[in-house]
Amino acid sequence: MRRRELLGFFGSGPLAMVALGSAATGEDLPPKTRIEMVASKDPRTSCFEQCENLAKLCLIITDQLLDDLKAGRKDAESIARLHRALADSREFCSLVVTMVIRDSPFRAPSCVACAEVCDRCAKIAGSTTFDHKDQVVEQFKECAAICREVARLQ
Repeated sequence: MRRRELLGFFGSGPLAMVALGSAATGEDLPPKTRIEMVASKDPRTSCFEQCENLAKLCLIITDQLLDDLKAGRKDAESIARLHRALADSREFCSLVVTMVIRDSPFRAPSCVACAEVCDRCAKIAGSTTFDHKDQVVEQFKECAAICREVARLQ
């Protein structure tokens, strides 16, 4: 099976990477091909990785925001708004990961939508005070940029 078929069969989680073994690392390829893979990374791979990492980050930050709400911070409304935005962003990022892995014909529109969601979440996150704010805003901007790049690919 090719890597794309394996990813479609096993899914995109960490266990899938273990199950893929050498197919994910390129170990079954000749040495010259492995070097070329490292030298020129496909934007779709970058998009997949960035969206997957952002989805994980959103999950972590939403849990922290719930702790902040539980502690009774004064700006509860902005924290709740950011929590909802991060939860939605996580869903969009997960969708893009699926579309990119499958090389779906709907990959481009899903990447455009994800980029828009990431831009909006970056603005909401920028206007809210929470731990690791700068890192989260930067991750959203990077994800939006790579999603736009992948959306332009045909």
